[in-house]
Amino acid sequence: MLRFFRQIRQRLLTDNKFSKYLLYAIGEILLVVIGILIALQIDNWNEERKNEEKVRTILSDLMDELVSDINKTTEIMEYYSLRDSAMYLILTDRVSKEDYDKGEIRFLNSVIDNYNRVDLTEKGFSILNQNLDIVPDEYKSIVKNLSSLYTINKKWVDQYDEEMGIFTGEIQNYYRENYSWFSGTSLSDWESRLEYKLNNFRYRNDVSEYRTLGVGNQLRFSIYYRKVAIKCYQEIAMLLNKPKYDESFVFNQEASEYLIGDWEVVGEPETKISFIEDGKRLYLKDDISEGRNEVFWLPPSKLILDNLQYGTLIKDRDGDLIKFNGFELKRAD
Repeated sequence: MLRFFRQIRQRLLTDNKFSKYLLYAIGEILLVVIGILIALQIDNWNEERKNEEKVRTILSDLMDELVSDINKTTEIMEYYSLRDSAMYLILTDRVSKEDYDKGEIRFLNSVIDNYNRVDLTEKGFSILNQNLDIVPDEYKSIVKNLSSLYTINKKWVDQYDEEMGIFTGEIQNYYRENYSWFSGTSLSDWESRLEYKLNNFRYRNDVSEYRTLGVGNQLRFSIYYRKVAIKCYQEIAMLLNKPKYDESFVFNQEASEYLIGDWEVVGEPETKISFIEDGKRLYLKDDISEGRNEVFWLPPSKLILDNLQYGTLIKDRDGDLIKFNGFELKRAD
C-alpha cells in the first residue's frame, strides 16, 4: 500500500503536476490525521469501557456490603427485642425479688451489663470515592445517594455505637468502685445486688438511660440507615440490571401472608389496624393517620415497627393476638 502511494507521488512530480501533487499531499495528510483521530477515539472508547466495567464491579461489591450492613441492622433489632420486655417491666415497677431469683424473664439480671455495636462498614464506598473521576454520568445520582448514606446516616449509627460503649463502661466502673457485691459470688452479694436493683432509684434511671440511648437512638438510627441502604441497593441493582430484592430486607413470606389483613385494638374495636404488603416489605397502617409504619419480622414470633414498638405474635385458642407494650391487637371481626 505504501509503495502504491509512493508511485503516485513520483508520477505527479515527474509529470510536473505540482498543484495536483499538493492536493494529493494534503489529502494524504488528512487521511493520516483521520486515522490518528479514529485510533484515539477507539482508545477512548476502550478506556471508557474499562472504566465503566471497573465502576460496575465496585458497585456490585458495594451491593454485597450493603446486604451485610442491612443484616447488621436486623441483628441490633434482635438484640433489643430480647431485652425490651425486661426493660419495660423494670421501668413500670413490675418485677419482684422472686422474678430475679427465678430467672425466667430473659436478661432481667443483666439487661444493662453490656451492649452491642452495629459496626457498619464503608470499604466499598471508600473505593468508589477513590475512583470518582471515572464514574460515568449516568451513575452520578447513585454516588450522591451513597454519599448521603455514609456521611449522614452511618455517622449517626457510629456515634451511638460509641455512646453505648461509653455509657455501659461508666455503669460498670460505678458499680466496681462503689459496691462490693459487683464482683462477689456469695448469697449475701446476690441479696445486696437485688436490693440495689429493686430499691435504688439510680438503677431504674440507668435502665431508662440505657433504653433511651440503645433503643431510642442506636436502634432508631440503624433503622433509618437500613431504609436508605435498601433504597441505594435497589438503585444500584437497576443500574447493573440485577434483581432489586434481597432476602436481607424482604419480609418473611409466610409471616406476611399470616399478618396481612385487618386487625383491631383490644378494647377499642372502633380502632382498625391493617397490615399491607408493598414491594415485598410489610407495613402497618391505622384508619386514622395517613402515614404507615414499616414492620420487621424477628423469628420465631417477634416483630418491630419502625417507630420502635416491639410486638409478640401469640396464637392460642382464644384467637390470634399481637401484644405490644401498652396495647394488643386481635383480628378484626
